[in-house]
Amino acid sequence: MPPIAFDRLPVVLQRFGDVGHTKFYDDIGKGLFPPPVKLGGGRVSVWPRHEVDAIAGAILAGHDDGQLRQLVAELVAARQSTNKAG
Repeated sequence: MPPIAFDRLPVVLQRFGDVGHTKFYDDIGKGLFPPPVKLGGGRVSVWPRHEVDAIAGAILAGHDDGQLRQLVAELVAARQSTNKAG
């Protein structure tokens, strides 16, 4: 398995056209974007780059909110199965 790359908030926001913090976290709350992974004892929030890529691709493909929520659910579930495998 290749190493997992992580991006911090400024990089993620920039990838989506410098969307504001409020809208970004609102989208997380609505299930339209995966929640962060906490590192450093919970002090640092990061997002797995492959998840950000998957969401960007889905948006580019014109997926609606329901499809985005399904994708987010699958990405979060995959995190949990990765944790169990390790």
